[in-house]
Amino acid sequence: MEKRPPSTKGEIIIALFTGVILLTYVTSDYFLWRQSKIAETAANAARDAANTAHDALTASNKSVADTLTEMQKQRKAMQDSVDTADRNTKTTIHNAQTAFRDEQRAWVGIGQYRIDHFDNKDAFKLVIPWVNSGKTPAVDTETGVAYTFQPSPMTGPTPGHKYVFEKASALAPQGIYVTNITNLDAPGRFDAITNGTLWIYFFGQFRYRDVHSRKIHTTTFCLRYDRIDKQMVFCESGNDMD
Repeated sequence: MEKRPPSTKGEIIIALFTGVILLTYVTSDYFLWRQSKIAETAANAARDAANTAHDALTASNKSVADTLTEMQKQRKAMQDSVDTADRNTKTTIHNAQTAFRDEQRAWVGIGQYRIDHFDNKDAFKLVIPWVNSGKTPAVDTETGVAYTFQPSPMTGPTPGHKYVFEKASALAPQGIYVTNITNLDAPGRFDAITNGTLWIYFFGQFRYRDVHSRKIHTTTFCLRYDRIDKQMVFCESGNDMD
């Protein structure tokens, strides 16, 4: 076998230099791999941070939208509350003014009526007093009265009757205006009225205005002759005041 001559000094140096180069390549590849891993980790971290920021921004936008919606609801609720309070205030003022006017206005009603005379000879005479129980005068007053004979009882005035009104005098608070009714037809029907085969009714209106408004108020009455009490009594309906 042929023997290889011993390595020269130059060959040794070349071998060492080759080893250093190889080691350098290996070390460089390792560091490059490490750097790529570090870069990849950093990229993942950045991506995660970006996703987190996006989620936070989305949540923030939703929170802002929800807050705006809630603020709008609260604003509407507050406005509704203000509108309701305003309406209630106006209603309270209106009711107070109405109550004051009602308390101060004139109120005319029928007083203690009576028959002055009724027989089969002379005219039937009925006295109707109108009384102002209010605190202010009743003005622009007028009265209308009518009568009817009926073969059977009725509950109130003849429907649709048109009154002929006559001017009356103003009524001071607690004042009285008297309507004197004289009827010439009743004496000839005296027997039928008193034995219950004919009924006589008187009904009418008193119209007036109170000094607080231009509204016309009306007080009505309906009376029938009661043969038992021999006096006029109220009908079932037709006795009202406003």
